[in-house]
Amino acid sequence: MKKSVLIVFASIFFLSQSVWAQFTIDAELRPRGEVYHGFKALASKKQEVGFSISQRTRLNFAYNSKFMELYVSLQDVRIWGSDPQLNTGSSVAPWLHQAYAVGKLAKWVDVKIGRQEIIIEDHRLFGNVGWAQQARSHDAAVLRFKPDDKTQVWLAGAYNQTGANLVGTLYTTPRNYKTIQLLWANRKFGKFHASILFLNQGLQVNANDSIAFLGTDTVTSFIKYAEKATYFSQTTGLRAGYGGEKFQAVAQFFYQFGHNGKFKVDSTGTSTSGEFDIDRTSYNAMLARVDLMGKLGPITLDAGYEYQSGNSQINPSANDEAFNPFFGTNHKFNGLMDYFYVGNHIGSVGLHDPFFGVKFTHKGFFIGATAHYFLAAGKVNDPNNLGTAMSSGLGAELDILTGYKFNEEVSLLAGYSNMFGTSTMEALKGGDRNAVSNWGFLMITYKPKLFNSDNFMKKLEEKKEG
Repeated sequence: MKKSVLIVFASIFFLSQSVWAQFTIDAELRPRGEVYHGFKALASKKQEVGFSISQRTRLNFAYNSKFMELYVSLQDVRIWGSDPQLNTGSSVAPWLHQAYAVGKLAKWVDVKIGRQEIIIEDHRLFGNVGWAQQARSHDAAVLRFKPDDKTQVWLAGAYNQTGANLVGTLYTTPRNYKTIQLLWANRKFGKFHASILFLNQGLQVNANDSIAFLGTDTVTSFIKYAEKATYFSQTTGLRAGYGGEKFQAVAQFFYQFGHNGKFKVDSTGTSTSGEFDIDRTSYNAMLARVDLMGKLGPITLDAGYEYQSGNSQINPSANDEAFNPFFGTNHKFNGLMDYFYVGNHIGSVGLHDPFFGVKFTHKGFFIGATAHYFLAAGKVNDPNNLGTAMSSGLGAELDILTGYKFNEEVSLLAGYSNMFGTSTMEALKGGDRNAVSNWGFLMITYKPKLFNSDNFMKKLEEKKEG
């Protein structure tokens, strides 16, 4: 196996010398220690502190020629100690984070096919979730048009299956879409820019979902229904901004409609005809966000406000009014303690998030702090007085980050966050608002450049001349 891999990469290298091409190898090793006490939800007074060290390791191969690009990223993610020292299993084997090819069809158009990260602008709706050690990538095809330096248009699509189904197309991989279609277009007007986005996403109900709302007695019958129960939601919106050297401003608005995959079953939950009397709940949700940033020498100030609509816990609407930022890098937004939209808060009461931050930068060093104040967009039911809405205030969060870049290959990042929750946050997420809820981390990143064919050939030429 090792010999065949070496032969493949040796062949790519020598091919890159016979025609104009470049072949590079680089790596990443990123260990991160984290201390948890009230991360994602308020701590209780007697809750023990959690601690772990995770690590991401990547080995990346890139080939670039006049006609195509090829990129392969091998990745291993682990918690220190999760595998025994004398490991005989397969859990230590790396997997593919990315493996794609770019075909250069013309000067202004190419197609990117394979396992890949899809990142659009600020990561609000499409991001690689780079903070998570495993990160996010899609099996997709992206047709990219760039007629000039001011215009970009992407058309993307994906169709997923759990295996090579010879009969039917039932898709059962959890927490994943069955199909997506994406249109994104961006245009620059001097220092101004504007973009539009449209996403059509198809999700399929599976047996595990059916148990939750139908009961085990009807699972077998529901599987027959699920084989053709792909439901589609649509997300569309605009983003516009100004990007000057000293001042930047961005505003964006997205609206979500279509079916969310939640079903209303008839009163008996059964069917004599083999079909269920099921109504699909529709999305009627929105996201609005404004970001402002100014630079004063080494000081950067940023402020903004984000609104994500949510469902009321008192007299809820027939529609689902909770916005879902499906593929965004949600850790980047709404506080670093991940109380909102990082594997949680989906379909909940939504969010108001006004924030303000300040950052000082000097050479390779920076230190900054950001404060958030969170409010529920939908009404929260008072558990001690059902039918009565609580105060919308959820609490405040303070995030402090500092880091230093030693050189192009080594950097250090550390952070500390504290959540000051309210009784409404306690009712929504549990825990004790009077307990200290905080989180901290320390992370070092190594990104060595292992091989570059251009540099290699240059050194060979220098030796010949010498």
